[in-house]
Amino acid sequence: MPRKPKACIYCSQGFGGTSDHVPPRGFYPSNPPANLITVPCCEKCRVRDSEHDEFIRNLFISFDVTEPHQSIESELSDTRRRSFENAPSKANRLLEITGEVPDGRKAFTLDIPEVDRFLERVCRAVLFDAFRQPYFEASFNWTKESPFLPVEEQQIQNAFKIAPPECRQKQIADFFSYVAVPADDTNIRFVVLSFYNGLFVMGRFTLLPGRPKIELCSPRKRSRR
Repeated sequence: MPRKPKACIYCSQGFGGTSDHVPPRGFYPSNPPANLITVPCCEKCRVRDSEHDEFIRNLFISFDVTEPHQSIESELSDTRRRSFENAPSKANRLLEITGEVPDGRKAFTLDIPEVDRFLERVCRAVLFDAFRQPYFEASFNWTKESPFLPVEEQQIQNAFKIAPPECRQKQIADFFSYVAVPADDTNIRFVVLSFYNGLFVMGRFTLLPGRPKIELCSPRKRSRR
């Protein structure tokens, strides 16, 4: 029998004939690792989501905890500078959400639609990479570690050290890594992300009332990389 056409993992309506890199290729230096994540998506979702990739990259490499990363100091900071020179509106958008915490460090207001959509996209891609999880209807929210909430920060970062065996983990050098939690009897799915080994985020999907429980394809046995 012919194989069922792939559906877009971001909307399920379109044909997943396009390979979407998650995180986008622009998050890596010019010579990226070989084990990048690609997922099937439709052209409509690819065009819509890639619109803000450059802005999100510039934002994520501008944190005090990510700027010391070797690839940012050696290459990506220059890429950010050229981005701002070519499109000053991108720099202005970053300034709009920039502030300071009491100790004088830079802080960003991340509760914006561009970040919300990007992190949901990455978390859905992670679930597909880890478990071949197709699209499912759910609400999405996320939490970032905070210097004012050290316990929360510790919990998010420790997920990479204490994740149980049934979880799936992947590491792409020290640029990006994830922990994906498999489905269970609850209506919640968790994904933990690390960008540049300094920015840690936990995403949470909550199934909408009345929707069927998440059905997983049989996860493949995978070694931690």
